[in-house]
Amino acid sequence: MKKRMKSKATADFLGISQSKLYKLTMNREIPHEKVFGQLRFDEEKLLAWLESKSINISTKDELEKKAHELGGENG
Repeated sequence: MKKRMKSKATADFLGISQSKLYKLTMNREIPHEKVFGQLRFDEEKLLAWLESKSINISTKDELEKKAHELGGENG
């Protein structure tokens, strides 16, 4: 069974305000459903959405290693 959360629980889960959550919902930027006129958020869909929004930040050493592996180092 899907775990559906109400707005307050979802905002807490994401670490954002309810106001920000409503803005994301109104702009259709976040996965949500309406059940009998009330917003509900599926935890699995939220986790997938968060994953799609995350970025990987490489350290200088990681970037240099990758450049060396790709043959980008001269000398």
